[in-house]
Amino acid sequence: MTARISFYKTRIQRLLDKEKREGLSKECRGFATSLQTGDVWALAPDVWIASGLLVIKDGFPELLCPAAQKAIYDCSI
Repeated sequence: MTARISFYKTRIQRLLDKEKREGLSKECRGFATSLQTGDVWALAPDVWIASGLLVIKDGFPELLCPAAQKAIYDCSI
């Protein structure tokens, strides 16, 4: 589990770096907050889908696994 959390933290950091370069901050942070609070979004920002942190289940984005959720929490998104 620790190795997976570390892996996802790296993915999240790359995601944050990319969002800064491309001006995606508001959309990405809003989506990250919704993941933490359990809110449902019909669409995930493309950069989150590309990050490999999500799966689409019943037409809605969900975190891939508990390690991804812990990594997002640890990164204080």
